[in-house]
Amino acid sequence: MAYKQAETIKGQGDAESTRIYGQAYSKNPSFYKLLRTLESYKKVLDDKTTAILSSDSELLRVLMKGESGSK
Repeated sequence: MAYKQAETIKGQGDAESTRIYGQAYSKNPSFYKLLRTLESYKKVLDDKTTAILSSDSELLRVLMKGESGSK
């Protein structure tokens, strides 16, 4: 019973998250892309990660200038 209720609540949360991301994307696609990119970096990079970036790397551009190079 509790497991079923937890799964239902989790599904509702996932649906709400998808709806919110959809709204964000429709209002500002470039900001949405930047936000999702930064969230991805946060998941894969930590204080023990060493990254070697090329001078034309979008990640380097974001870290140095705070902006995404693509629109």
